[in-house]
Amino acid sequence: MKCIECGATIERDDVFCPECGILIEWKRVDLPEVPRKRSKKAAAMFAMLLLIAVSSIAIYIYFAKGKIEAYDSYMRLANMGMYDEAADGFKSLGRFRDSSEQALRCEEGIIYNSAALKYESGDIEGAYEDFKRVESFKDSKTYLDSIDYAAAEELEANGELVKAQAAYSALGSYRDSPSRSESLVAAIEKHNSESYSKASEDMASGRYSDAAAILASLGGYKDSVELLEQAQNGIEYERALTLFNNGLYYSARTAFRALGAFKDSEAQAQSCLRTVPSTSEIFRGDYRSQGYCQLKLLLPGSVSCNCFVKVYSEGQNLISGVFLRVGEECTISLPPGKYEIKVGYGSDWYGINEAFGQDGSYVILLNSGARQVSLDNGKLYTISLFTQGELSSISENMSLF
Repeated sequence: MKCIECGATIERDDVFCPECGILIEWKRVDLPEVPRKRSKKAAAMFAMLLLIAVSSIAIYIYFAKGKIEAYDSYMRLANMGMYDEAADGFKSLGRFRDSSEQALRCEEGIIYNSAALKYESGDIEGAYEDFKRVESFKDSKTYLDSIDYAAAEELEANGELVKAQAAYSALGSYRDSPSRSESLVAAIEKHNSESYSKASEDMASGRYSDAAAILASLGGYKDSVELLEQAQNGIEYERALTLFNNGLYYSARTAFRALGAFKDSEAQAQSCLRTVPSTSEIFRGDYRSQGYCQLKLLLPGSVSCNCFVKVYSEGQNLISGVFLRVGEECTISLPPGKYEIKVGYGSDWYGINEAFGQDGSYVILLNSGARQVSLDNGKLYTISLFTQGELSSISENMSLF
């Protein structure tokens, strides 16, 4: 059955509604009397049951009245902001009236009080998180708007106009947010226009890094995205020129080719290919010695590519660099000592530093498994490349060649 006051479900034995506490009046339905004889024992039993029922009703009324008084007292605690005590009280009432809902509401009040304390103590971030959890409780939304407004002001003061305008706009009608948002729209347009002009000047003057920094901040303003791509190409173009000027012709060519038709990148890439030297010692280190040995290097005519040999001292200093064309030989003089000999093979020539580039092959010659070859004073040593002999080899990375 349903309570006529609040609609809650009530049981047949309830005297008061378990939700609203109203006294339940049960209507009596008279049934036709069936004549029967009652014994004195039955009458006594009926009287006893009636007494128990009346006593039970009296006890229930007493405790129901206590719950009503307790409920009212917990409501007063909640209204005074004493949510911890009120929450415990409402939980103790169980299903009485809306005690469960009031307990949950008091839990929100506890979080609200914690947020307010954090706000007063200067823990704005912590307060914001707590107020966000109970946004609909009391004036939590006002606190949140106040914090967001202060954040928008800070963004504006720091010159982050786009973020500040978005923050004011999100605040809706809070304080003067609409007017501030509108004024920032105009300020942003002016700033973007001036920045765009400055970036264009930097581009025209070849100051690509400066232009890129400005254009990156302009987002989709006008053709800033396209200009930024050009500025980045300009930065890469300058990097490629630096590589070229430092003698790293293969790296420079790779960078120029990646730029496609930007400026004269195609012509610059072609200029990175160096003229193939004649067979000779094209690099000789600055050293002095009281004795010398001879090292003859041969490149058979049966191979299909040129060769560049680097001779390193025991201390990893480059002593000699010999370029060999197919089918030719070259003899060099070296101080006696231990040397590491590295050999590069390839076609396109990029100079001493990068030899044949990543398209070439590079090895280290081994003498009975050792990376160093000993050369004695006054002797002549011959190394025929690409032929079986005492020397074997292992692969080497171009960057370590």
